[in-house]
Amino acid sequence: KGKNKVAAAPKVAKKVEASKVVNPLFENRPQNFGIGQDIAA
Repeated sequence: KGKNKVAAAPKVAKKVEASKVVNPLFENRPQNFGIGQDIAA
């Protein structure tokens, strides 16, 4: 099941890059975007 979530990470990763610039706090937890898509949404 863990691998399935990782597959979705790449799609969210694109949005994460933009969020990093706006939210420096998220830089410390980049993995949260893949695990908790709620943040990316």
